[in-house]
Amino acid sequence: MGKFIEKLHEVRTASSSGFGFLRGSQPAMTTTRAAALLAVGARGDAAALEAAIQNGADGIVISGWTPSAREFSNLVNATRERHAIWGVEATSDTDAASLKAAKEAGAAFAILGQSAPASLLLANLEGFDHIVTVEPPRDEQQILSLRASNLLPMQAALLQTGLASGDAARLSISQFTWLRLIWESLRFPTLATIKGIPTEDDLRTLVELGADGVLITATGAGSAFGQHVASLVATLQRIPPHRENEAGALLTGLIGVQGHQPDAPDPRRKPEPEPEEP
Repeated sequence: MGKFIEKLHEVRTASSSGFGFLRGSQPAMTTTRAAALLAVGARGDAAALEAAIQNGADGIVISGWTPSAREFSNLVNATRERHAIWGVEATSDTDAASLKAAKEAGAAFAILGQSAPASLLLANLEGFDHIVTVEPPRDEQQILSLRASNLLPMQAALLQTGLASGDAARLSISQFTWLRLIWESLRFPTLATIKGIPTEDDLRTLVELGADGVLITATGAGSAFGQHVASLVATLQRIPPHRENEAGALLTGLIGVQGHQPDAPDPRRKPEPEPEEP
């Protein structure tokens, strides 16, 4: 289990002792949250990313990180002091050596876009999580293709929802059902992207859809970004966790993610009579 997956578990269970080699090194968390909160930004967003960490964000994603990018050193130190995690955004130019250097610098994970080399998923980096970006399918055929992502050697997914602030709260029932079906198609912990600062209803909707974390952008964020992050963290503490129910299992079964188990008894079928003894 990598640090990213550990962080998701820590957020949902309010562990006071940490996991594995982190045991005893983290401060006690007294309140669970419905989902983790992360922020993404580049070189010009270092101040906003640091403000996010200082105000309770669980982690950050650094775009454009390179082994020689010393301007991120203060930001990396801030994540260590606040027991947060950080990761990098891989591109088509990223190679396995860069991911290894990021891990050695303290990164816990990498987000891989669809154009990133598939060989990065095969890099043997112990305790380092790979998060693959997926686009929402537009029809049932594309949902079947989305299921192929479950065959990749990755630890989590990042769903590019295309939603902006206020959009999730305004989803129609048909739109909500479609997105729920998409979430049920992925067997990995899944982050959801949202543009701008999400509202409380946005967060409630994303959590109920199945989001294990929410990724917001620090690009172009003003001086109030840290306050927004603190408010979002407090909101996630109030929101109840995602409810697992039979409807979700049914949706999953309809698209074949949960196959039929032939050995399971059919409650609608009458038992066969036992043969009479001669």
